[in-house]
Amino acid sequence: MTAFSEPIQTFKETLGGFFRPLIEADVLDVAREQMDTAGMAVAASFAALALLLNLCGILSVLCWCCSGQGNPKARVHRCACCTWCCGCWYLFLAFLVGGLLNVVTVPLASFCLILDDLDGDLLMDISAMANVNLSGAVGSVAIDLVENCVNPDIPGNPGLMDILKTPSSNGTMVTMNEKIVGEVTSQITQQFNALGSSQSSGVESLGDSNAIKMLIETISNFSIDSMMIPVADQIAPYAGMTLVEELNMSLYTSGACTDTIVEGTSYYGIESFATNLSNYCCPSGAQVGTTCAKSVDCTVWANALQDQACTAAKSYMEIKQALRTEVTFKCKAFRGSDGSKCTIENMFEVSGIYQNDCFVNGTLETMEYNCNLEDFATLVTSFSKQLNRSVQRLDEVTATVLASIATDMKALVEENLLQPIEHVVEGVTCGFMATMYQDFVDGMCFRGVWGFTAIVASYVASAVLTIFLVILVYFIWRFALDSYEFDMKPLRTPDRE
Repeated sequence: MTAFSEPIQTFKETLGGFFRPLIEADVLDVAREQMDTAGMAVAASFAALALLLNLCGILSVLCWCCSGQGNPKARVHRCACCTWCCGCWYLFLAFLVGGLLNVVTVPLASFCLILDDLDGDLLMDISAMANVNLSGAVGSVAIDLVENCVNPDIPGNPGLMDILKTPSSNGTMVTMNEKIVGEVTSQITQQFNALGSSQSSGVESLGDSNAIKMLIETISNFSIDSMMIPVADQIAPYAGMTLVEELNMSLYTSGACTDTIVEGTSYYGIESFATNLSNYCCPSGAQVGTTCAKSVDCTVWANALQDQACTAAKSYMEIKQALRTEVTFKCKAFRGSDGSKCTIENMFEVSGIYQNDCFVNGTLETMEYNCNLEDFATLVTSFSKQLNRSVQRLDEVTATVLASIATDMKALVEENLLQPIEHVVEGVTCGFMATMYQDFVDGMCFRGVWGFTAIVASYVASAVLTIFLVILVYFIWRFALDSYEFDMKPLRTPDRE
């Protein structure tokens, strides 16, 4: 899943960087806010100016029509002058705004052509400019996504798992459909088929497995108390034992009664330590103790050296005695139906029903109790017998349940696992990508860019119409001014002179 998701991630990052200025929420919000405020204000201002120019022009025409010859009070030329002068400024602003909008519209229109013609070759060019590597398997998957899902030549609803590819076990690229349905489901089917063939040819007994035999033998020969070997800082209080050779050899005595060998190193047991203590410190005295950690009861030593060494050894033996007798360990066992400890060493079968298997109402319950080191070591060793009996039971029931596993369980797996997997793989399609992409292109290009084009045309048309208004009013101003100046001249006739 990680391998096949990498091309999707790369494809997403490439298109995300390409379209981010257009799809980021902040950018769209700012643009919408500017359109609703500044855009509306500019449009309303131009409309108001156009209305004023029209009113002035209409007023100029009416005044011109109403003024007659010999009416020097008419001021038509002033209203016409104001109209055509302001019209020139309006003409300049209209062409300026229309030109600026056209500067925005032309790149957007070109960008729309790119969006509408997006394909694999174009994506490679875009990735090169965006410094994204689309070579190799990742690039092949990204190109297939664009050409089959985002902007296909032929509309359809292709399967996404047939497009995404990932390396197979032999290094070749295979589709995710082949990876999931082909490899995964075939492996499960092969295992069930192997069970069926094993049933017909006979299944090897688990108890005959060398690994199981080795495990049971290791547990049976394992002595937990022999693993309890003191370290240097723990024997420091009993350093007096090093004064004599016989006791110095017993410093690293294990917690077991008998001598043991751990990882090739031989360690004294407590019995050997007790013998050395008795022989050196109190040869004629009796040993004292209820376990193998027997001490001596001599109180008079031959010399100070022997006194110091034997006192340290006696204290050390008391520690070993406490280790063997005090109830400081936690033992666990199965709980029987009567609440007591239960072991499956003596489990047996009668008419297909197992007795003494420690099951209570179909479940196994455990109990915990305090125990000493000897009980704990015995419990650990007993696990070998319980494991051996459990393996024997497993071998006995395998032949009975193998047929159900190979047939009934296979049918359940196919119905509840394999068929849903195939259904999900077939249902993962990418036709929705093309629909959403085309909606995006339609909204941006055939609506947005077309709207900008219409706005540009409106401003240009407004400017062109203003040209006609300016020319018309200019002639009215010119004629009105000439008539006014002519009417204001005194008549110079011969009679009057």
